Amino acid sequence: MRLRIHFVLLILVTGFCGSVWADVETDSKRKVTVTFMGTLPTLGFGLRNDVKDIDYSTNNSVIPTLGLQYGNFGVSYGRNTGRLDDTIDLSTTSQDFQGFYYYNKFGVDFYYQDYKGYFVDRLPIDSESYFPGMRVTTYTANYYHKLGGSNKMSAMTTPIPSKAWFSSLYYILASLSDRSIHSPRNIVLEQDQVDFSSIDEFDNFHVINATISVGAYFPIHLGGFYVNPGISIGFGKPLTQFSSDVDVSYSGKVNLKASAGYAGENFRFGMEVTNDSDAFELSGPETLQFHSIVVNMIFISYTF
Repeated sequence: MRLRIHFVLLILVTGFCGSVWADVETDSKRKVTVTFMGTLPTLGFGLRNDVKDIDYSTNNSVIPTLGLQYGNFGVSYGRNTGRLDDTIDLSTTSQDFQGFYYYNKFGVDFYYQDYKGYFVDRLPIDSESYFPGMRVTTYTANYYHKLGGSNKMSAMTTPIPSKAWFSSLYYILASLSDRSIHSPRNIVLEQDQVDFSSIDEFDNFHVINATISVGAYFPIHLGGFYVNPGISIGFGKPLTQFSSDVDVSYSGKVNLKASAGYAGENFRFGMEVTNDSDAFELSGPETLQFHSIVVNMIFISYTF
């Protein structure tokens, strides 16, 4: 069942992109862009209530990532095992994949993140705080549709999309996410069980969630230097909840995008940040919040 749903998520992107392939083939200005990135991604989550916050973090090192873009299509992939902080006795295995297609009035993208190795992010960090066998996975398919503004949806991957120093893009975003947590033991430590008494046992979570958001994107540039911030906010509800130890009633979603750098005729460099957050309201007083963060601390692109 799970593999079938993951296959459907992939078809939502690849099938839809394939339907517009003829439009791309008519573009005589297609070019190939190669991007090398030093990426520091994070797939963290936390439990929240009125009394206490518990954050679960990874300790993965910087991931060398390769990106390829052909016209409006693009993919990137990175994988690594290592430690960012040597004082933390834990290594995290991580891999990230992204695919996208942005055109005039619409766009689609797909994200996959898979991480193994977590710890409770608070001091002191004792042996009970480590979860080397905990695995967190996210599959997300997004569909964007332009509502207004001076830019096309392809501005999402174009550093300077307009001759004007300031331009805008307003859009609606429909998302389908598969988020899961699997741990060999209860992730709520004994010292926290009094404050999270409504959660008896929590070692498994798996939900397919649908959300609708509205967003805005504001590219700004001065010569070849640019800063492009964007944000979308929305709400959603789980379509399917598998064998989980908690029940989800509804969710809130915030997606942040920002990039800054310099774009020349055939090359560009800079940094990018993406933060895709889902907050699930549980049946008790708790909230389960995911943060899918990708920070390209430095990237260099060249267009052939």
